[in-house]
Amino acid sequence: MKKIPTYAEIREENYKYNWSDYISDKFELDLNNWRSSPYTYLKAKYYAECSIFITYIFLHLGINANTTTFLYIAFGLLGSICIATDYLPLIFLGAFFIFNKGVFDWADGQVARFKNQQTLVGHLLDAYGARVNSIFFYCGLGLYSYNQNSDVVFLYFVILYCLFNSILISVYSSDLLLREITNNEINVIKTKTKSKAQEALSNLSKTNFGNLINRFKFLYYIFDDRARNVDLILLIIFIEQLYLDIFITPYIFILVSVKSFLIYIVDFYIFFTGNWVKKFKKM
Repeated sequence: MKKIPTYAEIREENYKYNWSDYISDKFELDLNNWRSSPYTYLKAKYYAECSIFITYIFLHLGINANTTTFLYIAFGLLGSICIATDYLPLIFLGAFFIFNKGVFDWADGQVARFKNQQTLVGHLLDAYGARVNSIFFYCGLGLYSYNQNSDVVFLYFVILYCLFNSILISVYSSDLLLREITNNEINVIKTKTKSKAQEALSNLSKTNFGNLINRFKFLYYIFDDRARNVDLILLIIFIEQLYLDIFITPYIFILVSVKSFLIYIVDFYIFFTGNWVKKFKKM
């Protein structure tokens, strides 16, 4: 039976991995310099210390990495359901779940490394969980907005938000191509030249449409699913419920819904102007 690491060994491995150059480059932040991004630094410290405890407990209980990832997804789902209610204690409980779900996201990778369970399935499940939690959260925010305003328009925005996030043509095409390549129904045409999709992306900035996209590109990063943006919304909900007579979050949800529509339009445009499917040949 493999020896279970001590708490100190888990902590050392956690900081060695998460504070590495790989993680810093991946997320474009310096975790060794808190001044560059104070909140992200503090949240990362919080996630690290909590995930070390979770990893220690899960290794002793024999809980595997994929189960840890499912807990990450479950916390996001339960939190989103809670904030969608019109009951203050549940709203705050939901905020707690959402604020802390990332602890399991940090822990699953460490559990996998110690139990030698690093697999492609685990990687895909982790990425899937992040995407699902993002959609859960903003749907919950839309229902929260409806409950606070009793305006049916927010229900329509929830439907539209779900619709535009579920019918992105690039996502469907990637899924279809993967299945057809796996089933040997199509071949990939190898070429040393830049693909049509790459050419379309590189030339996009030279078009009027591309200039318009670049001008409003900052909108993509406003209220996305990064922890600091989600936490800001949770803080606004907290302030709304306790101190304000007006609600700000409904406007945030409308902005997010409009952004999802714009992303859908850009995705559709790039799909049809890139001619990237020429890299594939039907068998």
